[in-house]
This record gives sequence, structure tokens and C-alpha cells, in this order.
Amino acid sequence: MERLREKLKSQCGASILLALLFLLLCMMVAASVLMAAASNAGKLRSNQEEHQKYLTVSSALRLVCGELERCEYYGHYSYQRQDVTKEVEEETVDADGNTVVTIKEEHDYYIHTYTQTDGEFTCGLNAQGQVLPLGRSLDQIFAKKLAAGAGVNENPDDEYQYVPKYQVFQPPKHTMTVTAEAFEEVTVSFEMREDGVIHLVARLAEGCAMEAELTPKKHLSDVLLLKDTEGLEAAEHKTEAVTWQLDWIAKKEVSGP
Repeated sequence: MERLREKLKSQCGASILLALLFLLLCMMVAASVLMAAASNAGKLRSNQEEHQKYLTVSSALRLVCGELERCEYYGHYSYQRQDVTKEVEEETVDADGNTVVTIKEEHDYYIHTYTQTDGEFTCGLNAQGQVLPLGRSLDQIFAKKLAAGAGVNENPDDEYQYVPKYQVFQPPKHTMTVTAEAFEEVTVSFEMREDGVIHLVARLAEGCAMEAELTPKKHLSDVLLLKDTEGLEAAEHKTEAVTWQLDWIAKKEVSGP
């Protein structure tokens, strides 16, 4: 140590070179420490921004899911029963012994007609100025089930007619903008499948996205049924209410529009 101190105090060229090398080493260590600190600060800031994006998308998506869980759909239809008669000959003998043939009408069978009308879709999101087209899609789903009888216990002696309003199911694709409290705007895309499942994708312009699905609480085949309307002619009827519940929600990068 004493020898090193003497060399540092020495005025010879070797001692000056050693001092410069020592100074360079200290500067390199200091630069490494500063670079590491700057890198950690950048990562922390990036993580905070990513977390903020996640909170924004998650808040908006859960807001929409909560509104959809309060939605209800009723399939509407009218029912009419027509009495079909037939002519029957009845022979009687009058006081003079003559045979008299009388023709009269008597009941033969009924024609039951179920005609679909516009359904009823209530949703809090519709009150926010952006009407979801899910009601029309649910009418299309109900139309297919009505055309197949929708659970009617048919009398083999009668005739049944089912008149749907729609012939095909067209999966709806709808986009709306949602602003969760204290967060920026989020674009939410809706898509409904023929089994009534609603698929949602929420995203920011930067690409951060989340997906969610809501499923009907009861299978649509157990809800969209025609009631026993015997004797309730020309009356308007509706099915049991279709309601939804959140099945899953997950953070996920979604490709495409």
C-alpha cells in the first residue's frame, strides 16, 4: 500500500498512466450504474403504461358485460285456431214414412296457426344512443325454432301451420365505443352465434385487447318454446325470457380488425 502511494506521488510517466487507467475504470463503473438505472426506470414506466391500458380495456369490457347480463329477450307470436267442418248427411223418416235427407255441418279438425311477430329485446346499452342489433338476430333464431314447431305437442288429427318472420340467421357484427369512468375510449365489437352466445372484443387504438363471452343461462331450445294456447284464439303471446351470464373474460392480443 505504501509502495502504491509512492507511485501515485511519483512524477514519472508510468505513475500518471496508472492514475488515468484507474480514473477510466471508475467512469466505466459509474456509466454502467447509470445505464442500469435508466433501463429500470424505462421498464417501470412501460409496465405502468401497459397496466393502465389493461385497466382501461378491462373496465370498459366489464361495464358492457354487466349491462348484457341485465338484458332480456322475449320471442313474440300470435296464435289462431280455425275450426274446419265437414258436411254430413243425416236421414230421417217423416210422418208419411218418407225418408228425408238432411245435410248438416259438424267439426272435422282444427288448423292451428302460429305467426311470428317482432320480439322484445331490452338492454341498458340501447338507452345510451347506440342500439344493439341483437334483437333482430334473436328473432332470426326464434324463427328457425318456430318453423320446427318449437315444442308444440301436436294432435295428429289437426293441422299445424308455423309462420316465421325470417328465413335465415345472419350473424350480427356490431361495434360501439364505450368510455369507462376516468378512462379513455374503448372500441367494443359484438358478435352473436346461433346458439345465443355473445362474443365480445374490446380494444384500444394501440392494440391492447381483451375478449369475453356471455352464454344464455338456459339453452335456447328450452326457452324459445310455443306455449299451449288451446282456446286462446287471436291472442298475442311471448316465450320465456332469454337472459345471459358471463362465461369467461381474458386479456388477449387479437389479430385483425
